[in-house]
Parts: sequence; C-alpha cells; structure tokens
Amino acid sequence: GITNNSTLRPVNSIVVSGTNVFIAGSGGVNLSTNNGGTWTSLNTGLTDSQVTSLAISGSIIFAGTNAGGICVSFNNGVLWTPVNEGLTSTSSVSSIGISGSTVFIGADGGLYKRALSDFTTPTISANGATLTSSASSGNQWYLNGNIVTGATSQTYTATQTGSYTVKVYGTLTSTTYNITSLTGGATSVIKNTVNAEINIYPNPTTGI
Repeated sequence: GITNNSTLRPVNSIVVSGTNVFIAGSGGVNLSTNNGGTWTSLNTGLTDSQVTSLAISGSIIFAGTNAGGICVSFNNGVLWTPVNEGLTSTSSVSSIGISGSTVFIGADGGLYKRALSDFTTPTISANGATLTSSASSGNQWYLNGNIVTGATSQTYTATQTGSYTVKVYGTLTSTTYNITSLTGGATSVIKNTVNAEINIYPNPTTGI
C-alpha cells in the first residue's frame, strides 16, 4: 500500500537519478539515497526555500523557486548557484523541462530557454588574442589563477601572456589556455594543439 511521510509536505516535484531521489517543496530540496528511508536537506545556496520544480540532466540539477528564480547544482545538490540571466532575481518559476540540448523554464514572466551547454564544463577556443568560452553566460575569466576584473563576457581579448582559464557559475572551470607570446601587430597565429599555446608574430611589433 501507499505510505506517507507528512513531515516533507507539500512535495511539489520529484526527480530520480540512479539511487538518488530528490524532492522539492516548501522546505527546499531533500535527497534520499535509500529508497525514501531517510532524507537529507540540501539547501545551501538556494535563493528561496520554497522550491516549486526540479529537473535533472546527468550530474546537473535545476531547482525553480517561488521567489528567487532558478538555481543549479553540479554536485548532487550540495551547493546551489543562482542562474538568473534573462530572469529577474525574484522570478517565480513554476516548471522546468529539458529537451535534448535545451532547458525550458516556465516563470511568471513567460517561457524562457537556455542552452544546456551553458551548464557544462567550458572549453576555450582562440582567434588570435581573442579567447572565447563555450558558455554563452555565467563566465568569469582568470589569468594565472587570478580574477580578471570585469572580464565576464563570453569572449575576452588577452592583453598579456600567461595561463588563462574561464569559470562558469563559480564552479565549472575550463582547462588552461597558455598564451606564451603576445606582441602587437600580429600577422599570424600558430597554435600548438598539444600544449594549447598560441604564439603571435611578428615579434616585436607595434601594437594590437
């Protein structure tokens, strides 16, 4: 027969991944790994404890909230990060759906969609000194492990040599892209695909 755990009510959404069962409700997100025998609260980083909807794709979990927009977790709900680009920070999210490579979000402002690739480990491509992240939003560029102030766009034009990485939503970090020579007046770029290095010639030159 049906059994009831009234301490978790109301339950607004349930998603399952392997042996992990996630539920959402007025108390946030809870996880059971033993078929509902016990539950663990997973609310660190949530913008609102009233969670209306859940969706899961691989290791990525999305949580829609009543008054705090949408959050994402990359570690089974241990830590949540708000991802409200295009939404207001107080948006009420009623439903989340994932179809192929697209995330659909139903909210008080209408229907929104985002590329699922925005929430995967980013890669860096280069065209000359211009570096591009595979993620369309949520980017923060780093040089030698230090934040590049104001560098939060999908593209960044390097102004000095060093090791560049990009981090998405404060969690997902790309592999390092090393720029070993950066001088002005570049006429060609040679990329070493093994070491992910670019060298810009001629050297020296007059400006870029």
